[in-house]
Amino acid sequence: MDTTMVEVNGRCNLGCAFCELKDRPALDGPRLDALLAQLTSDREAGATRLRIGGGEPTLESNLTTLISGARDLGYETIILETNGTVASLAKVAPGLADAGVTDVLWAIPSFKPARMDALTGLAGSHSAALAGARALADAGVRIIARTPLTADALIELPELASWLQAEVPGLCGWWLRPLKRSPRSN
Repeated sequence: MDTTMVEVNGRCNLGCAFCELKDRPALDGPRLDALLAQLTSDREAGATRLRIGGGEPTLESNLTTLISGARDLGYETIILETNGTVASLAKVAPGLADAGVTDVLWAIPSFKPARMDALTGLAGSHSAALAGARALADAGVRIIARTPLTADALIELPELASWLQAEVPGLCGWWLRPLKRSPRSN
């Protein structure tokens, strides 16, 4: 076993039209203890990489406890899936980096502000997500962009690639994510 994955919640601060969010319990005390026990067992089995997903993991107050626990167990790479909006808030990105996050899978469905805001259902989500990605990069976290492949995203891929390279410091990769079901909007 090289990589273990945990999903810490089923909540999100966005309402993305293409989302496949499932209901999951929150990261309360007993769940945190159970996940740390799982991480201990997986680490003993040889896992060196941890991927943390959700919903939106940064909405969980116990997230840095889980991350620092994984770091203390010896996980070498800790990857956090996020839309980046919460990381735009003061001290969040440095706190995640200090806890042990090494990489983020940053959800970025469009480089066009109005389009992204429409897809996520939240005005200002584009600017907050970009600010969060930049704050994470400034804190020393590697950024891996992840774009869901909607019909419109396929059309704008060349422009999105150029935008990512120009606007996102610390960008070290880009995942294109096929959708399992049709989006509610293009």
